[in-house]
Amino acid sequence: MKGLLQSKKFRTNLYKWLFMYAGVMLLLTSVITYSKYITSMETNEESRVAKFEVGIDYMNCADVTTPTEANPNRICNSGMYRPTSEIKYYFSVDTTQIETHALFLLDITVDSHFTLVGLKDFTNNKQIDISGVTNGKIRLTENIVASKGKNITYEVRVIYNGTSDSYKEEQNYNNIVKVGYSATQIK
Repeated sequence: MKGLLQSKKFRTNLYKWLFMYAGVMLLLTSVITYSKYITSMETNEESRVAKFEVGIDYMNCADVTTPTEANPNRICNSGMYRPTSEIKYYFSVDTTQIETHALFLLDITVDSHFTLVGLKDFTNNKQIDISGVTNGKIRLTENIVASKGKNITYEVRVIYNGTSDSYKEEQNYNNIVKVGYSATQIK
């Protein structure tokens, strides 16, 4: 064995193997320690569905019927009017809670016994063109940028299109103006 350790070639090979063994062990130890450190770190990341919350609020109503299981619609009772009177409905649409890019569609439907006289963006004081309205239905379209929605108040004006005698005999007109919406995510 004494002759083997004195061999210069064996010693250089032995040193190379020892340094290589120490290097591999050091690398393996540091990788294992680092990976344990990384996996032990707590992350605060969470994943959730983007909100598409839209608020529609009726304004200037004498009585607002709250939705029930039997009647899921919210009804705005604006009070008593003469058959020849123009009836104004105000409602606000809040799209500030939409958290992603979306195509927003606002549908306004007027009862067949009434005629849509005017539609106004009350917040921006702009008249909306209603010349293309058919069957008392109008659809407003807007592209909404993520978290940059608006709170807009609309004024809808309608007038009864029948005779004053039939106005008394007709049903209770609580659903003269119906408002609905749809929001679809855009990529």
